Order: sequence, then structure tokens, then C-alpha cells
Amino acid sequence: MRWELQETNTRYTWQIAENQHRLADFTMAYDFIGRLMPYQGEQCIIGDILELFTVLCAPRAVHLLLTGDNDAWQYFSHPAGSGNSDMLLRLLQRPEPHGVLDTIQGFYFHIIYGEQTMGLVAVEEILNAERQRAYLNLALLLMPVLRVAIANARTYDRLCDTERALRASQAELEQRVEERTAELTMEITERKQTEEALRESALYARSLIEASLDPLVTIGADGRIMDVNASTENATGVTRGRLIGSDFSDYFTEPEKARAGYRQVFEQGSVTDYPLAIRHASGKLTDVLYNATLYRDIQGNVAGIFAAARDITTRKKVEEELKRSNAELDQFAYAVSHDMRQPLRMVTSYMSLIEKALDEQLDEDTRQYMIFAIDGATRMDRMILAMLDYSRIGRKTDPITPVSSREVLDEALTMLKPGITSGAATVEVTGDWPELVASRDELMRLLQNLIGNALKYHEPDQPPRVEVHAAATPTLFRVTIRDHGIGIDPNQSERLFKVFSRLQARTRFEGAGIGLALCRKIVEHQGGRIGVESAGEGCGSTFWFELPRKSAAEKS
Repeated sequence: MRWELQETNTRYTWQIAENQHRLADFTMAYDFIGRLMPYQGEQCIIGDILELFTVLCAPRAVHLLLTGDNDAWQYFSHPAGSGNSDMLLRLLQRPEPHGVLDTIQGFYFHIIYGEQTMGLVAVEEILNAERQRAYLNLALLLMPVLRVAIANARTYDRLCDTERALRASQAELEQRVEERTAELTMEITERKQTEEALRESALYARSLIEASLDPLVTIGADGRIMDVNASTENATGVTRGRLIGSDFSDYFTEPEKARAGYRQVFEQGSVTDYPLAIRHASGKLTDVLYNATLYRDIQGNVAGIFAAARDITTRKKVEEELKRSNAELDQFAYAVSHDMRQPLRMVTSYMSLIEKALDEQLDEDTRQYMIFAIDGATRMDRMILAMLDYSRIGRKTDPITPVSSREVLDEALTMLKPGITSGAATVEVTGDWPELVASRDELMRLLQNLIGNALKYHEPDQPPRVEVHAAATPTLFRVTIRDHGIGIDPNQSERLFKVFSRLQARTRFEGAGIGLALCRKIVEHQGGRIGVESAGEGCGSTFWFELPRKSAAEKS
């Protein structure tokens, strides 16, 4: 009887110790969830992931392998430089998404986003080898947090403008999460292994949902809400008790569109930036972008959909303000074109009439003054037209679409052909002219202006000779336009791209002084760079510009 009592006490003591270990593991994991969920840089997320498993499992080493575009991958470890990257790549190719590393008393699991493997985490030689499977199960429960954190980090740059307005609120949310996590108490009793796994899943889901400022929901296969966070209650004006079990599409202005996005997640594994509008119980509407993905249980079966909404009300207001500003600019441009140019045309016309009427009465000086006045009015009219042209870049040009750079170049050369022929000029075209995503009209004007300048600025006794060369990489398109003309003082090169800035006297070379400023604005609108190189006056010049093969708008 004494032996049986001692054995019972020993087992009870061991179970209490094991439960305390699990409680410590969960508390530690929830603390890291609060650090992983906010939007931040990818390097910070990587450091937190390595620290999470280093602290949680106390292993000899933790390895993180992240995949990217074009099958590229990045390797990180703690301690730095440990591990075998070839072994990790082989693990990444395995069909099973997770497993135990028996030979080194560790485990590995894939970080999966929809149908895409984002990377792999491997833990070697954990301190408590007998809890190896328990650590793996906890890691798999944390996997959706890791993949969402990595995906959020990779979209951080695209969202940084709207994130600034939310930083203060995000800090407050993190404090709330920490306070709520500190208040959470979990009573773990003796249960079967399957019941324990279900409880762990429920605790993970609750912490994940509450760890975000954005409205978050989990939706079952029948389209009914399984869980929500406090932000969802605020966005809908409906309590959590009423939300759970209801049809998720009932809270949007376009229920059918919401259901279509829901079906798309099941078909494709995820949706990104899906536009919807949440209707508050008071009637207030909130424009949001939804990002949703499937989440799975430890056996890999689809358990439901996890969806996060990002409020874009501020961005919408900015866009509306931009539209209003553009409309005012259009009105101003119309006034300049029609109202301001009309007096100039009248001045030019009447000055010409006065000159003719007083032709025999004017002395040479007075006649020259009349010519100066007419010329000044004419040049001002050309400057107004040039400024109007400058203001239209990015607003009144062709849309950004795939275009053939060689076809655009040929069109620009056709426009310049009269000047090439009359000036006995030669234009040599070489290099690779690929297809790229750009505004056809802007690209044509860019090439026409730069080649036209190369034909224009030369000594009278030297026929123009221009060399146009293009080079392309998978991401970049670069064009250089070299002439053998008058050259540029290197100390004055920065002035070239400013509006109405001229290095040559107007009496020597005619022009409004806005052509290169127009070129710079076109290149910057396309997301590129422009510059000039010259050894000095009389040594010719080389203008160059670089454009991305894909536009900034298409990337976003």
C-alpha cells in the first residue's frame, strides 16, 4: 500500500512539472506572437523567429531558410554561420511538410502560405529531447503566425505610407496585447493527447486574432464566422457573441462579392488586397483591403480561412484630394492656355500692326525695339506652352502598358528625320531594345528630346554625329545617347535638368529651356534615373537614362 501511494505521488508530481513546462512554453510563444504580428522589416522578423525557437527549445542551433523570387533563397542561423545549408535545401524539397530529426534530436517544418512554401525552420539538439514532439506540435501551431509575419514584412515597403498614421495605434495595441497576455491564465489538467492538441489550437487562434489592430476573422468551410477580434467588433458595431456563427458576408456592402473572394481563397489558397467595404451597425462604411489564406491543422487538413482587413480610409481621402488637386491643375492649365495666351497674342499682333503702320516713320533703334517686344511676347507664349507640356507629364499621357522600345525609337527618329536630313547628320543605333512596361507617349518624347538635343548642339562647321545604344537586364533598361558636339562644363551639369535653365545663349541656340527638365520628369514618373557625362566644352556629351523593365505601378 505504501509503494502504491509513492508511485501515485511520483506520477502526479511529474504531471504537474510537465504541465508547468507547457504553461511556460505557451506563455513564451504568446509573448513572441505580439512581436511577430506588427508590420516591420523582414530582418527584424527573421531575428524574432530565430530568437523564438532559441529561447523556446534551448537548442544547439536554429536555422531559417527563406525562399524568394526566381527560386532564390536566403539562409539565416543562430548561432550565425552554423549548420549545413545543403541539408536545409534537401529538407525544403521533401514532400512531407514537417518531421522529427531523430539523429540530432531536433525537428523541422515548412512555412507554407496557401500552396506556396515560403521557407523552412530547422531546430537541432534541443535541451529536453524527450519533449521533441511537443515542441514540433507547438511550432506547427505557430506556423501560420510565421507565414503571415513574413508576408507582412515583405509588403511593408508598399504600405509604409499608410502605416505611419497607424504607428501610434499599433504601439497601443501591442501594449494591450502584452497586458492581456499577462492576465491570461490557463488551467491545464490531465487529458488525452487529442484533447490537448485541440486546446492548444484554440489558444493559439485566440492569441493570434487578438494580436492585431486590423479586423481579423476565422471563417469555416460553411462561410460562417468561427472567431473574431475586438477590432472586428469595433468595425461592425456587433458583439463577438453575435458575430460568431453568423454569415461573414452579411457585414459587407456587397455580400456576393465577399462570397466570391471567399471561394477564391479555397480555389487558389489565398487572396491579396481584395477590396470590400464593411458596413457598421450605425450605417458607417469603412473601405478595406482583405488578405486571406487557408489555415490547416497538424495533420495538414484545411481547417478554415484566416482573413485580415486593412482600413484604407485615409488612403482613399488622399486619393480624392489628389484627384481634386489634379482637377484644379487642369482648370489652371486651361486658364493659362486660353486666358493668359490671348493677351500675348494680342500684344504680338498689335505690335506687328503698329510696325507696319509706322514703317516709314520708325528709325532703326525704334524698329529694333519693336522687334525685341514682339520677340519677347513670342518667347513668353512658347514658355507658357512648354510649362503646360511639363505639367501634363504623368496626367495627360498614354497609360503605362507593355511597349516595344525599338518601335518607340523608330517613331522618334521618324519625327526627327527632317532635321537629320537637312543637317546631314548621322544617327547610329546599337544594342538590345526589349519590351518594357512604360507610357509609350512619354518614352517617345524622352527619346525625341534627347536625340534632338544631340543633333542640335554642335558647331556650325561640324555635321552632327549621334550614337544611340541600349542595354537590358531582366529588371533594368538603360539607354545612352552620345554626341560629338559642343560639350558641357561638368560643374554646370546639374543645372541642365532645371526648368528654364540654359547654359548657352539664346542667340546661339534657340529653345525654351525646358526640354531636359521635361526629360527628367518623364524618367522619374517611370521610376527611373537620368544623368549626363562630359569631359568639358568641345568634348561632346553622353546623356543616359535607366528605366525599370516593370513600372512602379505594376509592381505595386
